[in-house]
Amino acid sequence: MISRVNLHIDLKKIQENYLEIVKSCPGCLVMPILKANAYGLGAQKVARSLGHVGASIFGVADLNEAKQISSIVEQVLLLGSMLPQELDQLVIGVSPSISSFEEAVRYSNFAKSRQLTLKVHILIDTGMGRLGLLIDQAYSEITKIIKLPNIEVEGIFSHFSSANYDRDFSLYQISQMKVLITKLSQAGLFFSYCHIANSDGINNIQESLKQPFNMVRSGINLFGVFDSQGEHRLNLQSVLKLKSKLVAKRFLKKGSPIGYSQSHILSKDTWVGTVPIGYADGVPQNLSEKAFFYYKDQAYQIIGKVSMDYTMIDLGANCDLSLGQDIDILRGTQDIVNWAKIKGTIPYDIICSIGNRVKRVYES
Repeated sequence: MISRVNLHIDLKKIQENYLEIVKSCPGCLVMPILKANAYGLGAQKVARSLGHVGASIFGVADLNEAKQISSIVEQVLLLGSMLPQELDQLVIGVSPSISSFEEAVRYSNFAKSRQLTLKVHILIDTGMGRLGLLIDQAYSEITKIIKLPNIEVEGIFSHFSSANYDRDFSLYQISQMKVLITKLSQAGLFFSYCHIANSDGINNIQESLKQPFNMVRSGINLFGVFDSQGEHRLNLQSVLKLKSKLVAKRFLKKGSPIGYSQSHILSKDTWVGTVPIGYADGVPQNLSEKAFFYYKDQAYQIIGKVSMDYTMIDLGANCDLSLGQDIDILRGTQDIVNWAKIKGTIPYDIICSIGNRVKRVYES
């Protein structure tokens, strides 16, 4: 069956990006983050591909995501909290994160009832305000958690809130973690993994790659995309291309209305092309009148409002494109960043918004 919209994903380049990140973080284990189905790119495909080049522990947001890849990777870390009713579904190879003593007790009781030892990481809130032990309570809570039976506290971590633009606050978060880790070590408590760096941290905060930290979490960097703010120090490749086809073209007269609400009125006679991709597929309506689709090196402006299923483009007074012709929607990283700026959002949002009916095409 022919797909009208395809997202081309280069697995080889994802592997090469991973190896570049490994090289840039000496002394640190790199944990690929495959939340939201690997940002919509396909968690199983990406996990298998990265496993072939040495990735061993992967991070996800919730239990359903973990179960998608737990059978094909060595270990999965749940970065978020689990609901109490999810606990019975926990599977071997999945390590929860602990955000409270009460949560730790639940995991301990679960592991004891299953006669197993459960590896866990403790999450510390150093300023994100989302999840984790509050930093001023963390020491006393951890000294209690560590004594619970049937759990092995393998790691301790925190999360940057603004590593892409606020270096001072990021260093403050690091200093809080260092003080806590030092105090715990003085009490004889040590961890196999200490981590705080996310993709923005890897790019911008070199201090997060040094002791006591020995692990980093890489998400969007794997796909050759950076936040539009901050440094872009890594030499990463774009791995994504979004393509559709020309489904219709018509020669319309000056004054013809285009799109919902007559949002564009033609200022001249021109060929108007219709491309079967819309906001349901990941083209933000904010791009209306402000962005371009492409054929080879030729840019065609979006005209009228982007609708759910279709987008119209101005093909000019002379058009030799034929129906069914491939149209480039996103050509790579720079287009993703440009879309994010137009939408007033971040590149993560652009990638994660590519719809389910878009066919994923894997290249290696």
